[in-house]
Amino acid sequence: MKQFSNRYIFIFSIVMVVAVAILLSLAATLLQPAQEKNLEIEKKKSMLASIGVQATRDNTEELYDKYIKESFVLNSKGEPVSGVNAFTVVLRNEQKKPLEEQYLPVFRATPDNGEKLIILPVEGKGLWGPIYGYLSLKSDLNTIYGVKFD
Repeated sequence: MKQFSNRYIFIFSIVMVVAVAILLSLAATLLQPAQEKNLEIEKKKSMLASIGVQATRDNTEELYDKYIKESFVLNSKGEPVSGVNAFTVVLRNEQKKPLEEQYLPVFRATPDNGEKLIILPVEGKGLWGPIYGYLSLKSDLNTIYGVKFD
């Protein structure tokens, strides 16, 4: 059996660690746009599921544009906030802010039956981690039309 010096082992280990680190960082950087797109599609699919529209990865964008008619952001007083994209508001991040600075994204949808619906993101603490989803309400804001949890 061949004997390797300690110096050889350390140099080999350092080269391997650097090579693997470079490969992992390249993979993370190159795959980031695809990961963000997948998260966007998953978010849209969940919203559509809350109004009873089943979507696939391929038709999610088309169905979202068809059924989700409007989106806006409300502040803690219930007033509309301009200049903020509702789709980019992350409820988890908003909950960490003081109440006066929190925003709530709201989406309006119209399914095939013509009913006007409001879609609200919901999030809470679960047993093994956060539970999040979308709650769709009928226009009277008292009747639940549908819900989708993850």
